[in-house]
Amino acid sequence: MKLHKHNLILTSGIVWTLSGLMLIIIFLRWLNILTDKQILWAVIIGIPIGLIKGKLFWHISQKNINRILNLPHKTHILNFQTPTAYAFILFMMAFGITMRTTNIIAKKYLAPIYIGIGLALLISSFVYYITYLRLKRA
Repeated sequence: MKLHKHNLILTSGIVWTLSGLMLIIIFLRWLNILTDKQILWAVIIGIPIGLIKGKLFWHISQKNINRILNLPHKTHILNFQTPTAYAFILFMMAFGITMRTTNIIAKKYLAPIYIGIGLALLISSFVYYITYLRLKRA
């Protein structure tokens, strides 16, 4: 399926948003097994992680948008990421699933990471939406 590159930018934003929400929802599922103190610390640590990583992810999003804008007018929907990025995403997903399901690392330590990366993905997804809206107005 081919998309106009402006719609590919929108698709990227949606994928980043859904990925961020998925990580935060996983954290929310742990609320019944974490103590109030663990939840508080997860949030206190996770939010700064998210803000710092959000800035880094914002720059990654900018680079990805520039790459998309240099693609042909219409391009395959899977071109919203590079092959290297897909490999990295698969590795990170496998790593996260392994850590989550094997209990190698306790949920109280994973919680701030899930909050932080989820928040960072949500924050950085906005660069895609902003770019999409600017391109639609032009």
